[in-house]
Amino acid sequence: MALGGEAVMKKISISRLFVVIPAIFALLISLVVFPQTVNAAECDPAFFSQNNIGLYSDCPEACESGSSVIGVGGGVPAETTSYLDGRNITALYEQNKARYEAAGTANNVKPQIIAALHYREAGMNPTSSVYNGAELGSGTNVDGQLVVSDPVEDATRATKTLVGLASGVYGVDITKEDLSIEELGKAFLAYNRGYLYERSGNTYDQSPYVMNGFDEEHMNMAWVGPPGDPALDAGQIDGNKAGALAVLSYLGGVTGDVECSTSGVVAGDIVKTAIGLAMDRPAANGETDVSLTVQAYRDVFPQYNSAPFAYPAITDCGRFVSTVMRSSGADPTFAEVFVPTQIDYMNSSGKYNSLGTIGIDQMQPGDIVATPGHIIIFTGPNGEYMAADASYQDRVPSVRPTGGVTWMIGEGAGVWRLK
Repeated sequence: MALGGEAVMKKISISRLFVVIPAIFALLISLVVFPQTVNAAECDPAFFSQNNIGLYSDCPEACESGSSVIGVGGGVPAETTSYLDGRNITALYEQNKARYEAAGTANNVKPQIIAALHYREAGMNPTSSVYNGAELGSGTNVDGQLVVSDPVEDATRATKTLVGLASGVYGVDITKEDLSIEELGKAFLAYNRGYLYERSGNTYDQSPYVMNGFDEEHMNMAWVGPPGDPALDAGQIDGNKAGALAVLSYLGGVTGDVECSTSGVVAGDIVKTAIGLAMDRPAANGETDVSLTVQAYRDVFPQYNSAPFAYPAITDCGRFVSTVMRSSGADPTFAEVFVPTQIDYMNSSGKYNSLGTIGIDQMQPGDIVATPGHIIIFTGPNGEYMAADASYQDRVPSVRPTGGVTWMIGEGAGVWRLK
């Protein structure tokens, strides 16, 4: 018996339903149980969460030298401004200005720099020494320096000491016209436990004496307490909410929009940055001490890593590659750590071509070579060296001979190239 029109339509609708329901169910399963891998949009944190990438740089701004370090120009945070307003710093600067200017002229140093030093040593107290806050005319201080009664001579002596320490500890010339934040920070650190920080691998941006209150990333800082300095209680919050750089910025002695650390970092150049951040000879197995790392890597590491600059993080191959990629600006959102995560990132970000396992003759400088257990940067013919890497708990970042690359290829390493 032939079916009527209505019955036919019902049969067709039911048939379609049996086809549509499984399709919808499959789609829901794929979306809920198996999230879709997506490519990264520029500065899109959702990409990292959807691709299970937990540690990444949250869209840092690049600058001309390639290493976005510390923003300035907008003044110190409101909390720091309020704190310094409450301590009448502007009025104290005017009261001591002739003293700072005379010492500055004698040493070719900006008076605001001397004022910032005086603040950290004595709160800009007009009757106290710039050296270490001792009362003017009190004789030889605890540092073995003569504290004279004349305020101009005292400031001149202290400034000369600052110039000498900045040059001696970090090779910074603070008498030149244009000083970067990094150079100023190192100069102030040299005056306050610089040798100890240098010896233990700590940097100026870890010092409350230098950085406290300078920006939102450096508020209410704790002392690091480097080895050999029993006077400091590691972990204790600095009671003075303004470091020397914060005071310098408050007084208008810091200018510009973004300050960059240029040492070892070359904008957009993976190879030059990798070589600049690595020891210039192959590190031997067991060379893991912080002191073996180049200064450029010590400077840039804290800006791009959540782990402290210490063993074993300094030997981590993944952290070295990510620091190179992010500090150079070649890929500011490269996954920070864990090689399998970094491989997933390169495969899913849309920024890289996956070339599989290829020979050295097919590689290009700047290629990233990786297995699930190790990752390196191919630097191409560079004398007798072909790559730069670190090895977790084994050696600090250094250049590597050809054998390091051929070993990776023998292990079935893949190669990724930034598009």
